[in-house]
Amino acid sequence: MDGLLLRSADHSIFLHPPEAYPDNHGFHHRVDLLAGPFQGAIDATSYESVKTLRRFHDELTTLYRRLKGEAHLGAGYENLTLELKGDGRGHFKVDVAAWAGDSMDTRLSYAFTIDQTQLPAAIASLAKFARL
Repeated sequence: MDGLLLRSADHSIFLHPPEAYPDNHGFHHRVDLLAGPFQGAIDATSYESVKTLRRFHDELTTLYRRLKGEAHLGAGYENLTLELKGDGRGHFKVDVAAWAGDSMDTRLSYAFTIDQTQLPAAIASLAKFARL
């Protein structure tokens, strides 16, 4: 299945491919969330162009090369943040926060760890996403 997947044994985030709005002012896509016994999905929304995805792609590529530092997805999103922090030894903490509801009053935030083996597929997915 096409998309960006980061996962541990009992936590994950899966970003489905984004879809551009008809007026080309942003995009949205489904995001599946799993945090231990909690699971759900949101429609993540960005009113920026795909530059927010390109920026995350570039940051994630640099993080993969250096294994240390941070990559952030969220500056252009209305209701989603995704951050990865590398320890320099190939381990990454993944922080996720998602909001939903009419007044964005429902929130799920969680963290989990992955290793560098998941990053090449994530980077490739972002390269496809950024071609919107």
